[in-house]
Amino acid sequence: MNSNSKIDLKNQIDKDVQSIFWPLNFMQIILLNPKYHVKNNIICPNNFLNNVFLISGFITCIVTSIYRIIETVFDENLIRYSDSNYYFYLSASVFDFSVRFSGFIMNFILNFGKTKQHVLVALYFQEVHRFIKNENSNKHFILISWLSVAGIFGYYIFLMIYLYFFLFRPPLYGLFYIFCIIIVDINTIYFISLIILLTDKVKLWNLALLLTQRNGCRMYCRQMFLAYDKILKCYDIVKELYQVLVSNN
Repeated sequence: MNSNSKIDLKNQIDKDVQSIFWPLNFMQIILLNPKYHVKNNIICPNNFLNNVFLISGFITCIVTSIYRIIETVFDENLIRYSDSNYYFYLSASVFDFSVRFSGFIMNFILNFGKTKQHVLVALYFQEVHRFIKNENSNKHFILISWLSVAGIFGYYIFLMIYLYFFLFRPPLYGLFYIFCIIIVDINTIYFISLIILLTDKVKLWNLALLLTQRNGCRMYCRQMFLAYDKILKCYDIVKELYQVLVSNN
């Protein structure tokens, strides 16, 4: 899909749409991984400060990954192993480094170079949401999103505390590496959440279609067509953004 749409990339975003996306955006901001900027109910591509966060997170992940693979290669304990064990572990470490490293690069491109597409997804979704909405469904999604955010951060915080204070004391870079892994893995959660949102809109659209067939309102039919078009555009952009990154994970 060509994402160069005529829709204004600096546009007002409704409060209820902000509340739907806020749990997802909150976890991205905490991880120095913002996808767009919202201020005074105006949504726009990442500003200078957001880009500073993105670059800082990217540099942290790259430096941590390089340091980790260098330390693995020259680890004296590993070198004492037999050649077969050492080279097997080394090969596995290099493979893991390559996959993670490429994930960090793609994640940076996804958020730094594709920020306009993320804005388009939010604005297209808003156009559909203004026409087709269900308050109970929205509240359920927001609740599940917050529980997911709390669960993900709670798990990794518990893991880091357990590893550092109870099991053994890993080097400080190990904690940074866990942080970097979360940055990439959290995009999978973001992708799944977007698909759930769009799938819910498709279900609501199908219900609205049944009502349209009964009432036979021509104006309503036109609005239904426009809503369906926006849903498809959202799907296309999400597919364009995430298919490589998700397959890489």
